[in-house]
Amino acid sequence: MKIGRIIIIMSVMLSLATAYLAIHTQNMGIKYEIEELKRKLLSIHSKNRDLRSKTSKLKSLDRIEEIARKKLKMIKPEEINYIMPSMETSP
Repeated sequence: MKIGRIIIIMSVMLSLATAYLAIHTQNMGIKYEIEELKRKLLSIHSKNRDLRSKTSKLKSLDRIEEIARKKLKMIKPEEINYIMPSMETSP
């Protein structure tokens, strides 16, 4: 009788130890995954900050005007010099 009880107790203890190790291993895997996701999130935040900065630079009115003037050869309307013909008639 005593040997049977000992075997049952040992089996239960072994099962509990196995369950504990399985849960602990799974927990460690989840912690590793969380840390990896935190690193990725930091990287994404950094890229997002860089993209916002680039967007601001690209939207700059000075930059847009420079491109319009140099590449597209555009000018402001008030910069046009009109030459009006004289009203005098030549004989």
